[in-house]
Amino acid sequence: MCLAIQEMREESRLEGVKEGRNEGRKEGRNEGRNEGEIIGAITFAQELGVSREDVKKSFMIKYKKTNEETEEIMKLYWK
Repeated sequence: MCLAIQEMREESRLEGVKEGRNEGRKEGRNEGRNEGEIIGAITFAQELGVSREDVKKSFMIKYKKTNEETEEIMKLYWK
């Protein structure tokens, strides 16, 4: 009886680990897509000659970021 309970607990734990991994992968893919979208949008805006300030304002609205968060993004990707 004790062994059966231990096996059930282990199966439950393994299911939780598997679900956690799947959730982590999904979150990672979403973050990667978002970053790709940001890089693409900044590059495209630059090619069109849109000012850095206008891009920054648009990002603050679209991504619901603070001025500081948006400035960090701009520092990383605005070339």
